[in-house]
Amino acid sequence: MTVASSDNQQQDRAALEALPREERLAHFASASGLPLEAALERLAREQSLRILNEFAVMESPAKYIPSRMIHEYHCLPIRSPDSRKHEDFGHETIDLVTGWPPDSRMSRWVMAATGRRPRWYLGDPGMITRTIQQSFGVGSAGLEDEGLESLDDWDPSRDDDENQNAAVIRFINEIIEQAMADRATDIHFEPSRDSLQIRFRVDGELAFVTVPENLVKIKGAIISRLKIMARLNISEKRRPQDGRINYQIGGNDIDIRISTFPTMYGESISLRLLNQRQKPLSLSEIGLLDDDHERVAQVLARPHGIVLVTGPTGSGKSTTLNAFIRTINTPERRILTVEDPIEYEV
Repeated sequence: MTVASSDNQQQDRAALEALPREERLAHFASASGLPLEAALERLAREQSLRILNEFAVMESPAKYIPSRMIHEYHCLPIRSPDSRKHEDFGHETIDLVTGWPPDSRMSRWVMAATGRRPRWYLGDPGMITRTIQQSFGVGSAGLEDEGLESLDDWDPSRDDDENQNAAVIRFINEIIEQAMADRATDIHFEPSRDSLQIRFRVDGELAFVTVPENLVKIKGAIISRLKIMARLNISEKRRPQDGRINYQIGGNDIDIRISTFPTMYGESISLRLLNQRQKPLSLSEIGLLDDDHERVAQVLARPHGIVLVTGPTGSGKSTTLNAFIRTINTPERRILTVEDPIEYEV
């Protein structure tokens, strides 16, 4: 029994260490049956670290610690939370907040890169992630230092093209994953003279996404990579093209519809995200008022007729029509739909 328990603990530890640092607290809390706050307090007690519910990040964090370390270690340089500085450290220390307890290797790397001894604090991983994104932009981890590997796995023998390709792939993955986390239905890549703007459509509204400053250097590579993923002709840049991408994230299959359109400064690309495992809404769940629900039900009960559903992109037209079809779908009926592209399966 003792050997089996020890083996299970080693497996759990290995699984935990394989996760990105920003995801470890949530995994630990779930495995321990604790809320996130209680799990963080437990870690703080075990590691003798102080928890910061609020922290002030240093202006231009990359001036104090290399940005690659900020992303790799999921940490941020902060102003000292104490009212007075420790006399025994003076300017020889740097205060860092992270979402998971650091190890000695991290402290050695920080010391080597900054010349200062790190003083660690624990904080909410979600807050740290949002602050990093606000400071560096979504996908900045993939583009940092043109996509070099982690600090321990960096191989100087890799050429620049390999580094850039890896950076582009990681950047696109992070953009799509962030869009799914924000419940976005569309992603728009819009090139301009000296930048590449990215916008998410959430609840029918478009919102700009903060992106890394060095994104403009590889905007052409990003557009080409998206076209390759959709098996489009990357040499054709003067005509619109349509395609689809099958993407997996967190065990979910995401069907991505892609359309390209030529503009003055390059091709504009729009992605429509369709979660194949998302539960379709019924007529009672799409948010109709009681009177409207009754009117719609009466119309759907008629043997023939036409129903027009109109609205801007992302307003829920397909979702509403899908709910209508599910309402009238019975074994006695054969239903045919004409769609391009097909967004839902009934």
